[in-house]
Amino acid sequence: MSANYVTCKCGNMVIVKKPHDFSKLPYPSCLAKDLRSKFLSIYPNLPIPERSQVIVIIDDEPYSWNVVYNEVKANTELGKAMLEKMNKMELI
Repeated sequence: MSANYVTCKCGNMVIVKKPHDFSKLPYPSCLAKDLRSKFLSIYPNLPIPERSQVIVIIDDEPYSWNVVYNEVKANTELGKAMLEKMNKMELI
C-alpha cells in the first residue's frame, strides 16, 4: 500500500494510509482547524429540524448536530474527537 501525503496550510506534511485517515496520527493543529472550519461552514446550512438529529456516537453516547456545534464552538477535547469521528465517517 502506498502512502499519501497531505500538506496543510502551514506547510507541514503528514503521511496517511488513505485520504481522511487522520485519526491515528498526531496531525498538525492546522488540520484540526480545517475540520473545525468545515463543520462550522456546514452547520448553518442545515435545516433547523435536522440539527436535533443524532450525528455521531462517542463512547456509546449519541450526540446531535446541536451538541457537536456547542462542543466545537467551545473548542473542547470532546469537540475535537467528534470532528475526527465525523471526518472518518466522511461527513465533513
